[in-house]
Amino acid sequence: MGNGFKALRNLEEGSMILQIPKELQFSVEQMKNSGDAVVKKLSASVTDGDMAIAAWILLEKYRGESSFYAPYIAVLPSHVTSVLYFSDEDLEALQEPDFIEQIKQFQSSTKNEFRQLQLILNSDKSGKLKLLADHVTEENYLWACTIVNSRGLRFRGQIYLSPMADIFNYKPHPMPREAKNGDHFLKHHILDRANGTLTILSDRTCEVNDQCFEDYGDNNNQIYLQYHGFVPSENPFHCLRVSSQNALVTLRNDHEFNDLKMKIITKLGLHRPFNECINERGSVSRSMGGLLAIASLNAADVEACSEVLNTATPDYKQALQVCRAEQTIAYLQKHALLGGAMSSDGNDLDGDNALFYSQVLKNLERILHAEMGRTYRFDTTLEADQQLLVAHQSSSVATDPWTVYTQLAVHYRMSNKRLCQRLTKVLRIGNYEPAGKAASITASPSLNQAKDATALEVDTTGEIKSGSPSASSPQTYDLVTALEHFNDWFNAAKPKVNKLKAVAMPRYRIGTITTDAVHAEETYLSVPVSIIMDSEKAFLFSGVSSLLQALSMKYKARDDFHELLFFLIYETFVMGTQSTFGPYLAVLPRVEDVTVPLMWDQEQIIRLLNPSLIAPTAVNYRSRTLKKFDFLSNLAEVKDFFDGLKDVDGNAVFTLERYLWATAILDSRAIWWSGRRHLVPMLDFINCEEHKSDPKRVHATVLDGTEQYAITKSGATYGAGDQLFENYGQPNHIYYLYHGFTLEDNTHDCVSFEIAFNNKEWQALKSHGMSEYLEQLGINERHRKYATCMATPINPQVWNVVGLLTRDTLDSDASGVKLPNKPTVESAKRMRKLLKDRLALYKDIKCPVNVDAMGDLPWTHVAANMFLCSEKNLLTELVSHVRDILADLEDEEL
Repeated sequence: MGNGFKALRNLEEGSMILQIPKELQFSVEQMKNSGDAVVKKLSASVTDGDMAIAAWILLEKYRGESSFYAPYIAVLPSHVTSVLYFSDEDLEALQEPDFIEQIKQFQSSTKNEFRQLQLILNSDKSGKLKLLADHVTEENYLWACTIVNSRGLRFRGQIYLSPMADIFNYKPHPMPREAKNGDHFLKHHILDRANGTLTILSDRTCEVNDQCFEDYGDNNNQIYLQYHGFVPSENPFHCLRVSSQNALVTLRNDHEFNDLKMKIITKLGLHRPFNECINERGSVSRSMGGLLAIASLNAADVEACSEVLNTATPDYKQALQVCRAEQTIAYLQKHALLGGAMSSDGNDLDGDNALFYSQVLKNLERILHAEMGRTYRFDTTLEADQQLLVAHQSSSVATDPWTVYTQLAVHYRMSNKRLCQRLTKVLRIGNYEPAGKAASITASPSLNQAKDATALEVDTTGEIKSGSPSASSPQTYDLVTALEHFNDWFNAAKPKVNKLKAVAMPRYRIGTITTDAVHAEETYLSVPVSIIMDSEKAFLFSGVSSLLQALSMKYKARDDFHELLFFLIYETFVMGTQSTFGPYLAVLPRVEDVTVPLMWDQEQIIRLLNPSLIAPTAVNYRSRTLKKFDFLSNLAEVKDFFDGLKDVDGNAVFTLERYLWATAILDSRAIWWSGRRHLVPMLDFINCEEHKSDPKRVHATVLDGTEQYAITKSGATYGAGDQLFENYGQPNHIYYLYHGFTLEDNTHDCVSFEIAFNNKEWQALKSHGMSEYLEQLGINERHRKYATCMATPINPQVWNVVGLLTRDTLDSDASGVKLPNKPTVESAKRMRKLLKDRLALYKDIKCPVNVDAMGDLPWTHVAANMFLCSEKNLLTELVSHVRDILADLEDEEL
């Protein structure tokens, strides 16, 4: 992935991240108005915009250190993976003939551009382009083109290469949306035509210290491969191209498609050629919906439709209704919005409507399958491709004839195969038979829960008290027995790989031990998706599907977090031991067992967590969560759904304490991939610890090539019977706030820290013209504080901020302000004082924590004290670190 952006503070969607002046950008407009005579000459000589920008980049590269853009050129990659370098063998591996031809033309036209550039440079009589003419080669020109293609932003057809803006890595936006000609991208990338400034806004929330991604727009994978040189692992806009002409050919092959239907299509103007791209949800345009409607009409419908159109002045609005086009368009839009969840046997459809819409879906499936056959030439299966990748990843680079380009081609064709699978799945989720004949969806018999599985609570003796989390029970089980039920249930689901067993552990409550030796980077767990809880399963196949689909229709959006949360609450408190996931849910902590700060009131948070800055963070998080519950609990759809439900004791199901419990469970246990949360049995019980052999190696779970198993590889080597750990790679304030624990040895740890500006300092910095720089750091008139997370070595940006508060800066004129990215004697003294003042607030925190000596104190108090000690230790280390820096600086002055 290379470089990327990390958030230095919490960012909300719409937050301004960057403002880049035109002087730093490479654009045709900037070339034309340049004060550089060579650049202006180049602009006049090379009329193609992209070609001119590529030539300009090469010019600045050849100028070396004398170039104004030298710092930017220096950080550009020396090589960009691109289809421009694909061999014939690499192209064949794409298994898509038309795209192969498209890339061949792309390669040929780019090389022709180079020859044109050579002619232009060699014919220059002014001598201004001599530097370029003497040095430019085809290899260098191809490199410049890959830079422009992969990093440039396009506005109204013109390319803008903007330093910093080109560092964001891609990840699709978590909220689904329809393709609208790049509106989402343009909403968050704003080019001021008047002054040329490019403003970039965050297109999603981004937590402090997380990498901030952005959605590149409504592009399919062809665009990403051809121009950006990568294939996204997840792309909701990857799609199958369909032409109306091909669709008509497919429809006319049906014996029920007659001349009358073709006449109707012609009169409605649906015969005019159009092209569209159908994504994995099966979204189609109004024109395609109209075609499908007419093709699916029965004889009576055709007659009624023809009657409306065969008048002197047809009422086309009425015709679209009578010919069932408007209804079909609405039906298909709903079908796509629900991810294919709506079937033709829905309760809202009578027999005739069910037959009609089943025919619509059949015709759409016929069109898509025919187009798949025209578009792709799959010579291998998806599973075979996955095995190929695994085999080549484990082979020696020196002996492996595969290139990175071949692997990229295989990833691309795999994305096409997944698209075909998903489209087929979307169209087949609903049974095509009318009501009364639809097959029911049932859980696999192998996933039936253990009959006596129960929820468990650990008491001080280690005994486990039974009962679902919604009710208590006089019957008693031990944790060992309950986990045996869980292990049996898990293994009955037939995981492809499982080298773990969940066991009771006094310190951790539950942990996992290996049943066989596990080597570093070996797959030790492969969880079937059939037993994983996620928002898609909730949306399509659960008892809360009707609620989630109603909310999705109302707000024209999906909410991954709350879909999974409603699913968890329903399965736990309504289904209980009858749930398919019963043995897993039975060993989750009960409502009263969850003790993270989210579950405390404000007074308790402040009392236990002061002086840590995590205290106000926890207060704000709880406040936001309470507001969300208040909003949801008052929604008519939520009230109507839950008012009719009771738990096993006859109590209300959706309550504040259960909402907080479910939020805490998802915060602490959900595993992320493909932009969504998942509750993953067994994986969820692995405890956290850094791998001593490689502390930077953090946990990752991905789907395998079949998308039927979630696979996880080990970060270290373990013997049989060892407890296996995963490293979550987070600082302790994240662990404590969301998970309720603190790691003693944590190389990812840092302490939340704020640097405040008093009024005098603020006014002085404003007078020095520093407002824009401060705004970029999240410091403004209303929030005169710089927030960061500090560890050794101290980030250069922190030294810059502290440097702003030194006497040298505040007493200088505006032109004298310097940001050295390193400490000075003055800034080191200021930093030492700030750290010592903060450390003094922890004087009453006794460290290290002696758990035995804390007597009968509740565990919440003990855990809070352990966290505060971790912050106190970090602050002590930082004070010592700055003291050493200051001593070295003062020695240098002497």
